[in-house]
Amino acid sequence: MIRFWRKSSTRPATSFGKIVPGRSGFELQGSVDLRTSTRIFGWVRDAAKPGERLHVAARTKNEILATGIAGIHRPDLEQAGIGDGRHAFELSIPNCDIDRVFIETVETGQVVPVAPYAMEDATPVHQGEDGWLFLRTGANNVEKFYTVKNHLTDAEIEQWCLILRKRKQNLTTRGISYFHMIAPDKITVYADRYGCYLPYYNLRPSLILPSALADIGFFELYIDLSCPLMLQRDSSLLYWKTDTHWTYFGAVIAAQEICRALNVIVPDFSKGVFHENTATLDLGSKIEPPISEAVNCFEFSNPAKLIFENCLVAQSAAESPKYRAGLLHGSHVVYRNENAPNSQKVALFGDSYCEVGQSLLTGLLAQTFREVHFFWSNSIDYGYIAEIKPDIVLSELAERFVKRIPDDERDLRSFAVTRHAAFTAKRDARQSESEGVDAKKRT
Repeated sequence: MIRFWRKSSTRPATSFGKIVPGRSGFELQGSVDLRTSTRIFGWVRDAAKPGERLHVAARTKNEILATGIAGIHRPDLEQAGIGDGRHAFELSIPNCDIDRVFIETVETGQVVPVAPYAMEDATPVHQGEDGWLFLRTGANNVEKFYTVKNHLTDAEIEQWCLILRKRKQNLTTRGISYFHMIAPDKITVYADRYGCYLPYYNLRPSLILPSALADIGFFELYIDLSCPLMLQRDSSLLYWKTDTHWTYFGAVIAAQEICRALNVIVPDFSKGVFHENTATLDLGSKIEPPISEAVNCFEFSNPAKLIFENCLVAQSAAESPKYRAGLLHGSHVVYRNENAPNSQKVALFGDSYCEVGQSLLTGLLAQTFREVHFFWSNSIDYGYIAEIKPDIVLSELAERFVKRIPDDERDLRSFAVTRHAAFTAKRDARQSESEGVDAKKRT
Protein backbone atom coordinates (compact mmCIF):
# COMPACT_ATOMS: atom_id res chain seq x y z
CA MET A 1 0.00 0.00 0.00
CA ILE A 2 1.40 3.37 -1.02
CA ARG A 3 1.58 5.84 1.83
CA PHE A 4 1.35 9.57 1.33
CA TRP A 5 2.06 10.27 4.99
CA ARG A 6 5.41 10.91 6.54
CA LYS A 7 7.51 7.87 7.34
CA SER A 8 6.71 6.30 10.70
CA SER A 9 10.23 7.04 11.88
CA THR A 10 9.52 10.79 11.62
CA ARG A 11 6.22 10.73 13.50
CA PRO A 12 6.52 12.25 16.97
CA ALA A 13 6.18 9.44 19.53
CA THR A 14 6.22 11.74 22.53
CA SER A 15 2.62 11.61 23.68
CA PHE A 16 0.31 8.64 23.45
CA GLY A 17 -2.89 10.02 24.85
CA LYS A 18 -4.43 9.97 28.29
CA ILE A 19 -7.11 7.40 29.00
CA VAL A 20 -10.48 9.08 28.46
CA PRO A 21 -13.26 7.60 30.65
CA GLY A 22 -16.32 6.48 28.70
CA ARG A 23 -19.14 4.11 29.25
CA SER A 24 -18.56 1.48 31.91
CA GLY A 25 -15.77 -0.89 30.96
CA PHE A 26 -14.45 1.25 28.06
CA GLU A 27 -11.20 3.18 28.39
CA LEU A 28 -10.45 5.19 25.22
CA GLN A 29 -6.82 5.88 24.51
CA GLY A 30 -5.50 7.47 21.33
CA SER A 31 -5.11 10.61 19.27
CA VAL A 32 -5.41 12.17 15.83
CA ASP A 33 -1.82 12.76 14.72
CA LEU A 34 -1.91 14.07 11.14
CA ARG A 35 -4.67 15.93 9.32
CA THR A 36 -5.20 17.25 5.80
CA SER A 37 -8.26 18.37 3.89
CA THR A 38 -8.56 14.86 2.39
CA ARG A 39 -6.94 12.44 4.89
CA ILE A 40 -6.82 11.86 8.64
CA PHE A 41 -4.32 9.62 10.39
CA GLY A 42 -4.13 8.57 14.06
CA TRP A 43 -4.65 5.72 16.46
CA VAL A 44 -7.13 4.58 19.09
CA ARG A 45 -7.79 1.59 21.34
CA ASP A 46 -9.83 0.44 24.32
CA ALA A 47 -7.18 0.20 27.04
CA ALA A 48 -9.49 -2.15 28.95
CA LYS A 49 -9.49 -4.56 25.98
CA PRO A 50 -6.13 -3.95 24.25
CA GLY A 51 -6.47 -6.90 21.87
CA GLU A 52 -9.59 -5.57 20.14
CA ARG A 53 -9.66 -3.31 17.06
CA LEU A 54 -12.04 -0.38 17.24
CA HIS A 55 -14.18 0.99 14.42
CA VAL A 56 -13.76 4.72 13.78
CA ALA A 57 -15.74 7.28 11.80
CA ALA A 58 -14.73 10.64 10.40
CA ARG A 59 -17.69 12.96 10.61
CA THR A 60 -18.97 16.48 10.82
CA LYS A 61 -21.87 17.56 12.99
CA ASN A 62 -24.40 16.32 10.44
CA GLU A 63 -22.62 13.80 8.20
CA ILE A 64 -20.44 10.70 8.33
CA LEU A 65 -17.60 11.16 5.83
CA ALA A 66 -15.70 7.87 6.16
CA THR A 67 -15.38 4.82 8.38
CA GLY A 68 -12.64 2.28 9.00
CA ILE A 69 -10.94 -0.03 11.48
CA ALA A 70 -8.09 1.08 13.70
CA GLY A 71 -5.90 -1.89 12.87
CA ILE A 72 -2.87 -0.54 10.98
CA HIS A 73 0.49 -1.38 12.53
CA ARG A 74 2.64 1.51 13.74
CA PRO A 75 6.13 0.65 15.02
CA ASP A 76 6.23 3.70 17.29
CA LEU A 77 3.09 2.48 19.13
CA GLU A 78 4.55 -0.98 19.62
CA GLN A 79 7.85 0.46 20.82
CA ALA A 80 5.95 2.60 23.34
CA GLY A 81 4.18 -0.47 24.73
CA ILE A 82 0.78 0.24 23.15
CA GLY A 83 -0.21 -3.40 22.72
CA ASP A 84 1.01 -4.94 19.48
CA GLY A 85 1.04 -1.53 17.78
CA ARG A 86 -1.93 -2.41 15.51
CA HIS A 87 -4.24 0.41 16.52
CA ALA A 88 -3.67 3.05 13.82
CA PHE A 89 -6.22 4.27 11.28
CA GLU A 90 -6.02 6.21 8.04
CA LEU A 91 -9.22 7.62 6.54
CA SER A 92 -9.73 9.35 3.19
CA ILE A 93 -12.45 12.00 3.27
CA PRO A 94 -14.05 14.32 0.70
CA ASN A 95 -12.14 17.58 0.40
CA CYS A 96 -13.42 19.83 3.17
CA ASP A 97 -12.52 22.18 6.00
CA ILE A 98 -10.58 19.89 8.34
CA ASP A 99 -11.52 21.95 11.39
CA ARG A 100 -15.15 20.82 10.94
CA VAL A 101 -14.19 17.14 11.03
CA PHE A 102 -13.72 14.95 14.08
CA ILE A 103 -13.02 11.26 14.67
CA GLU A 104 -15.22 9.18 16.94
CA THR A 105 -15.39 5.52 17.92
CA VAL A 106 -18.36 3.76 16.40
CA GLU A 107 -18.72 1.53 19.46
CA THR A 108 -19.26 4.35 21.96
CA GLY A 109 -19.48 7.61 20.01
CA GLN A 110 -16.52 9.05 21.92
CA VAL A 111 -14.40 11.68 20.16
CA VAL A 112 -10.72 10.83 19.63
CA PRO A 113 -8.71 13.86 20.84
CA VAL A 114 -6.43 15.75 18.47
CA ALA A 115 -2.83 15.48 19.69
CA PRO A 116 -1.06 18.73 20.62
CA TYR A 117 1.58 17.93 18.01
CA ALA A 118 -0.94 17.08 15.28
CA MET A 119 0.00 18.67 11.98
CA GLU A 120 -0.83 18.53 8.32
CA ASP A 121 0.72 15.97 6.03
CA ALA A 122 4.37 16.88 5.39
CA THR A 123 4.22 15.29 1.94
CA PRO A 124 2.61 17.78 -0.46
CA VAL A 125 1.29 15.10 -2.80
CA HIS A 126 -2.32 14.22 -3.44
CA GLN A 127 -3.26 10.85 -4.92
CA GLY A 128 -5.97 11.31 -7.51
CA GLU A 129 -7.75 8.84 -9.74
CA ASP A 130 -6.01 6.21 -11.89
CA GLY A 131 -2.50 6.92 -10.63
CA TRP A 132 -2.61 10.70 -11.13
CA LEU A 133 -0.51 12.63 -8.60
CA PHE A 134 -1.02 16.32 -7.85
CA LEU A 135 0.93 18.94 -5.98
CA ARG A 136 -1.41 19.80 -3.12
CA THR A 137 0.18 21.93 -0.42
CA GLY A 138 3.73 23.04 0.29
CA ALA A 139 5.00 26.58 -0.16
CA ASN A 140 2.56 27.32 -2.98
CA ASN A 141 -0.66 26.02 -1.33
CA VAL A 142 -1.91 24.87 -4.74
CA GLU A 143 -5.04 23.18 -3.44
CA LYS A 144 -6.24 26.35 -1.72
CA PHE A 145 -6.84 28.06 -5.06
CA TYR A 146 -9.63 25.52 -5.59
CA THR A 147 -10.86 24.89 -2.05
CA VAL A 148 -10.60 28.24 -0.22
CA LYS A 149 -12.75 31.15 -1.33
CA ASN A 150 -10.73 34.13 -2.57
CA HIS A 151 -7.36 32.52 -1.86
CA LEU A 152 -6.13 34.87 -4.56
CA THR A 153 -7.33 38.10 -2.97
CA ASP A 154 -8.95 41.10 -4.63
CA ALA A 155 -5.89 43.16 -3.70
CA GLU A 156 -3.55 40.67 -5.42
CA ILE A 157 -5.73 40.61 -8.53
CA GLU A 158 -5.66 44.40 -8.63
CA GLN A 159 -1.85 44.37 -8.28
CA TRP A 160 -1.53 41.99 -11.20
CA CYS A 161 -3.84 44.09 -13.37
CA LEU A 162 -1.82 47.23 -12.65
CA ILE A 163 1.50 45.49 -13.39
CA LEU A 164 0.29 43.93 -16.65
CA ARG A 165 -1.32 47.18 -17.79
CA LYS A 166 1.91 49.07 -17.05
CA ARG A 167 3.93 46.50 -19.01
CA LYS A 168 1.58 46.75 -21.98
CA GLN A 169 1.65 50.54 -22.03
CA ASN A 170 5.42 50.75 -21.50
CA LEU A 171 6.29 48.26 -24.25
CA THR A 172 3.71 49.58 -26.69
CA THR A 173 5.35 53.01 -26.57
CA ARG A 174 8.58 51.27 -27.62
CA GLY A 175 6.88 49.57 -30.57
CA ILE A 176 7.04 46.15 -28.87
CA SER A 177 4.12 43.70 -28.72
CA TYR A 178 3.44 42.32 -25.23
CA PHE A 179 1.41 39.32 -24.08
CA HIS A 180 1.03 37.52 -20.75
CA MET A 181 -0.12 33.96 -20.08
CA ILE A 182 -0.72 31.63 -17.16
CA ALA A 183 0.46 28.04 -17.50
CA PRO A 184 -2.56 26.31 -15.95
CA ASP A 185 -2.01 23.98 -13.05
CA LYS A 186 -2.61 20.30 -13.67
CA ILE A 187 -5.66 20.49 -11.36
CA THR A 188 -7.22 23.05 -13.72
CA VAL A 189 -6.88 20.82 -16.79
CA TYR A 190 -7.51 17.45 -15.13
CA ALA A 191 -9.86 18.40 -12.28
CA ASP A 192 -11.84 15.17 -12.67
CA ARG A 193 -8.67 13.15 -12.02
CA TYR A 194 -8.17 14.90 -8.68
CA GLY A 195 -10.85 12.74 -7.10
CA CYS A 196 -12.05 15.31 -4.55
CA TYR A 197 -14.62 18.09 -4.54
CA LEU A 198 -13.13 21.45 -5.50
CA PRO A 199 -15.76 23.97 -4.34
CA TYR A 200 -14.03 27.06 -5.75
CA TYR A 201 -12.75 25.62 -9.01
CA ASN A 202 -14.41 28.52 -10.85
CA LEU A 203 -12.37 31.01 -8.82
CA ARG A 204 -9.05 29.66 -10.11
CA PRO A 205 -6.47 32.30 -11.12
CA SER A 206 -6.44 31.31 -14.81
CA LEU A 207 -10.14 32.21 -14.96
CA ILE A 208 -10.48 35.28 -12.75
CA LEU A 209 -7.32 37.15 -13.80
CA PRO A 210 -8.27 37.44 -17.50
CA SER A 211 -11.77 38.40 -16.41
CA ALA A 212 -10.32 41.20 -14.27
CA LEU A 213 -8.16 42.35 -17.21
CA ALA A 214 -11.27 42.46 -19.38
CA ASP A 215 -12.95 44.70 -16.80
CA ILE A 216 -10.19 47.31 -17.19
CA GLY A 217 -10.03 47.02 -20.98
CA PHE A 218 -6.76 45.05 -21.27
CA PHE A 219 -7.98 41.55 -22.05
CA GLU A 220 -6.14 41.57 -25.39
CA LEU A 221 -2.76 41.25 -23.66
CA TYR A 222 -3.72 37.86 -22.18
CA ILE A 223 -3.22 34.55 -24.01
CA ASP A 224 -5.59 31.92 -22.63
CA LEU A 225 -3.93 28.50 -22.52
CA SER A 226 -6.48 26.79 -20.28
CA CYS A 227 -9.29 26.40 -22.81
CA PRO A 228 -7.24 24.82 -25.63
CA LEU A 229 -5.55 22.47 -23.17
CA MET A 230 -8.86 21.38 -21.65
CA LEU A 231 -10.40 20.91 -25.10
CA GLN A 232 -7.56 18.61 -26.19
CA ARG A 233 -6.72 16.94 -22.88
CA ASP A 234 -8.06 13.55 -23.98
CA SER A 235 -6.26 13.53 -27.35
CA SER A 236 -2.93 12.69 -25.70
CA LEU A 237 -1.22 12.98 -22.32
CA LEU A 238 -0.78 16.75 -21.84
CA TYR A 239 0.61 16.66 -18.27
CA TRP A 240 2.78 14.00 -16.69
CA LYS A 241 0.79 11.82 -14.29
CA THR A 242 3.57 11.94 -11.67
CA ASP A 243 4.81 15.52 -12.17
CA THR A 244 3.33 19.02 -12.09
CA HIS A 245 4.35 20.00 -15.63
CA TRP A 246 2.96 19.58 -19.10
CA THR A 247 4.41 17.07 -21.52
CA TYR A 248 5.79 17.86 -24.98
CA PHE A 249 2.22 17.58 -26.30
CA GLY A 250 0.91 20.08 -23.76
CA ALA A 251 3.74 22.48 -24.59
CA VAL A 252 2.95 22.16 -28.32
CA ILE A 253 -0.66 23.20 -27.71
CA ALA A 254 0.59 26.22 -25.74
CA ALA A 255 3.03 27.17 -28.51
CA GLN A 256 0.34 26.83 -31.16
CA GLU A 257 -1.97 29.07 -29.15
CA ILE A 258 0.78 31.67 -28.81
CA CYS A 259 1.28 31.62 -32.58
CA ARG A 260 -2.45 32.07 -33.09
CA ALA A 261 -2.56 35.05 -30.71
CA LEU A 262 0.48 36.64 -32.40
CA ASN A 263 -0.85 35.86 -35.90
CA VAL A 264 2.41 34.22 -37.00
CA ILE A 265 3.22 31.06 -38.94
CA VAL A 266 2.94 27.84 -36.91
CA PRO A 267 5.92 25.57 -37.64
CA ASP A 268 5.75 21.81 -37.97
CA PHE A 269 6.63 20.70 -34.45
CA SER A 270 6.65 17.00 -35.42
CA LYS A 271 10.01 16.97 -37.25
CA GLY A 272 12.10 14.98 -34.83
CA VAL A 273 12.20 11.82 -32.75
CA PHE A 274 11.02 10.69 -29.32
CA HIS A 275 13.44 9.09 -26.89
CA GLU A 276 11.65 6.65 -24.61
CA ASN A 277 12.71 6.28 -21.01
CA THR A 278 11.39 5.51 -17.55
CA ALA A 279 11.94 8.17 -14.92
CA THR A 280 10.95 9.07 -11.38
CA LEU A 281 9.58 12.58 -11.76
CA ASP A 282 9.10 15.25 -9.10
CA LEU A 283 5.82 14.17 -7.49
CA GLY A 284 6.60 10.48 -7.87
CA SER A 285 9.84 10.99 -5.94
CA LYS A 286 8.08 12.59 -2.95
CA ILE A 287 6.13 9.52 -1.86
CA GLU A 288 7.00 6.16 -0.38
CA PRO A 289 7.77 4.02 -2.28
CA PRO A 290 8.64 6.29 -5.25
CA ILE A 291 6.62 5.93 -8.46
CA SER A 292 8.19 5.99 -11.91
CA GLU A 293 6.56 6.84 -15.22
CA ALA A 294 7.23 6.14 -18.90
CA VAL A 295 8.67 9.36 -20.31
CA ASN A 296 8.99 10.30 -23.98
CA CYS A 297 11.36 13.21 -24.59
CA PHE A 298 11.25 14.90 -27.99
CA GLU A 299 14.32 15.98 -29.93
CA PHE A 300 14.04 18.13 -33.07
CA SER A 301 15.87 16.89 -36.15
CA ASN A 302 17.04 20.45 -36.88
CA PRO A 303 17.01 22.31 -33.56
CA ALA A 304 17.68 25.99 -33.03
CA LYS A 305 21.25 26.86 -32.09
CA LEU A 306 22.04 27.75 -28.49
CA ILE A 307 24.24 30.85 -28.80
CA PHE A 308 24.37 31.95 -25.16
CA GLU A 309 23.94 30.48 -21.70
CA ASN A 310 24.65 32.33 -18.47
CA CYS A 311 26.71 31.08 -15.53
CA LEU A 312 23.72 29.41 -13.86
CA VAL A 313 22.88 27.32 -16.92
CA ALA A 314 26.52 26.38 -17.47
CA GLN A 315 26.84 25.39 -13.82
CA SER A 316 23.65 23.34 -14.02
CA ALA A 317 25.06 21.37 -16.95
CA ALA A 318 28.36 20.79 -15.15
CA GLU A 319 27.07 19.78 -11.74
CA SER A 320 25.48 16.51 -10.73
CA PRO A 321 21.66 16.38 -10.64
CA LYS A 322 21.59 16.80 -6.84
CA TYR A 323 22.70 20.43 -7.25
CA ARG A 324 20.65 21.17 -10.34
CA ALA A 325 17.49 22.24 -8.51
CA GLY A 326 19.20 25.20 -6.91
CA LEU A 327 20.19 26.79 -10.22
CA LEU A 328 16.89 27.36 -11.98
CA HIS A 329 15.68 30.84 -11.03
CA GLY A 330 17.85 33.32 -12.92
CA SER A 331 18.78 31.02 -15.80
CA HIS A 332 19.26 32.85 -19.10
CA VAL A 333 19.70 31.44 -22.61
CA VAL A 334 19.54 32.71 -26.17
CA TYR A 335 18.60 30.60 -29.20
CA ARG A 336 19.00 31.53 -32.87
CA ASN A 337 17.30 29.78 -35.76
CA GLU A 338 17.99 31.05 -39.28
CA ASN A 339 15.48 28.53 -40.67
CA ALA A 340 12.57 29.67 -38.47
CA PRO A 341 9.34 30.53 -40.33
CA ASN A 342 9.05 33.87 -38.49
CA SER A 343 11.75 36.55 -38.44
CA GLN A 344 10.85 38.23 -35.12
CA LYS A 345 13.05 38.42 -32.06
CA VAL A 346 11.27 37.30 -28.85
CA ALA A 347 12.08 37.93 -25.19
CA LEU A 348 10.44 35.32 -22.97
CA PHE A 349 10.24 35.67 -19.18
CA GLY A 350 8.87 32.53 -17.52
CA ASP A 351 9.46 29.53 -15.29
CA SER A 352 9.70 25.75 -15.41
CA TYR A 353 6.94 25.46 -18.02
CA CYS A 354 9.35 27.19 -20.40
CA GLU A 355 12.59 25.52 -19.25
CA VAL A 356 15.98 25.54 -20.97
CA GLY A 357 15.62 22.77 -23.52
CA GLN A 358 14.04 21.56 -26.73
CA SER A 359 10.77 19.98 -25.69
CA LEU A 360 9.25 22.75 -23.56
CA LEU A 361 8.09 26.23 -24.42
CA THR A 362 11.51 27.86 -24.94
CA GLY A 363 12.59 25.14 -27.36
CA LEU A 364 9.30 25.25 -29.26
CA LEU A 365 9.41 29.02 -29.63
CA ALA A 366 13.02 28.70 -30.79
CA GLN A 367 11.64 26.60 -33.68
CA THR A 368 9.13 29.35 -34.37
CA PHE A 369 11.13 32.59 -34.28
CA ARG A 370 14.54 33.66 -35.57
CA GLU A 371 15.79 34.55 -32.08
CA VAL A 372 14.50 33.74 -28.59
CA HIS A 373 15.89 35.14 -25.34
CA PHE A 374 14.66 33.31 -22.23
CA PHE A 375 14.98 34.45 -18.62
CA TRP A 376 13.74 32.24 -15.78
CA SER A 377 11.91 34.97 -13.85
CA ASN A 378 8.38 36.18 -13.17
CA SER A 379 9.72 39.74 -13.49
CA ILE A 380 10.71 41.38 -16.75
CA ASP A 381 13.91 43.39 -17.22
CA TYR A 382 13.33 46.69 -19.05
CA GLY A 383 17.06 47.36 -19.23
CA TYR A 384 17.69 44.11 -21.06
CA ILE A 385 14.72 44.75 -23.34
CA ALA A 386 16.09 48.18 -24.24
CA GLU A 387 19.43 46.55 -25.07
CA ILE A 388 18.26 43.71 -27.36
CA LYS A 389 15.20 45.52 -28.83
CA PRO A 390 12.86 42.53 -29.30
CA ASP A 391 9.78 42.61 -31.51
CA ILE A 392 7.74 40.66 -28.97
CA VAL A 393 7.87 40.26 -25.18
CA LEU A 394 6.09 37.32 -23.58
CA SER A 395 5.66 36.64 -19.88
CA GLU A 396 4.53 33.27 -18.53
CA LEU A 397 3.69 32.29 -14.96
CA ALA A 398 2.67 28.95 -13.47
CA GLU A 399 -0.81 29.22 -11.98
CA ARG A 400 0.40 28.07 -8.57
CA PHE A 401 2.87 31.00 -8.37
CA VAL A 402 0.32 33.74 -9.03
CA LYS A 403 0.49 35.02 -5.43
CA ARG A 404 4.16 35.92 -6.01
CA ILE A 405 3.95 39.50 -7.22
CA PRO A 406 6.82 40.38 -9.64
CA ASP A 407 9.37 43.14 -9.27
CA ASP A 408 10.01 44.67 -12.69
CA GLU A 409 12.75 46.93 -11.32
CA ARG A 410 15.11 43.98 -10.89
CA ASP A 411 18.28 43.66 -12.96
CA LEU A 412 18.07 39.98 -13.88
CA ARG A 413 21.66 39.60 -15.07
CA SER A 414 23.06 41.00 -11.82
CA PHE A 415 20.68 38.75 -9.90
CA ALA A 416 22.00 35.68 -11.76
CA VAL A 417 25.64 36.58 -11.05
CA THR A 418 24.91 37.13 -7.35
CA ARG A 419 22.98 33.88 -7.13
CA HIS A 420 25.73 31.94 -8.87
CA ALA A 421 28.36 33.37 -6.51
CA ALA A 422 26.26 32.39 -3.47
CA PHE A 423 25.76 28.87 -4.83
CA THR A 424 29.47 28.47 -5.60
CA ALA A 425 30.41 29.62 -2.08
CA LYS A 426 28.02 27.08 -0.50
CA ARG A 427 29.28 24.30 -2.76
CA ASP A 428 32.92 25.08 -1.95
CA ALA A 429 32.11 25.17 1.78
CA ARG A 430 30.46 21.73 1.53
CA GLN A 431 33.46 20.34 -0.32
CA SER A 432 35.91 21.84 2.18
CA GLU A 433 33.95 20.42 5.10
CA SER A 434 33.80 17.01 3.45
CA GLU A 435 37.56 17.03 2.78
CA GLY A 436 38.19 18.00 6.39
CA VAL A 437 36.10 15.07 7.65
CA ASP A 438 37.94 12.68 5.33
CA ALA A 439 41.32 13.99 6.51
CA LYS A 440 40.32 13.55 10.14
CA LYS A 441 39.24 9.96 9.46
CA ARG A 442 42.61 9.17 7.84
CA THR A 443 44.49 10.45 10.88
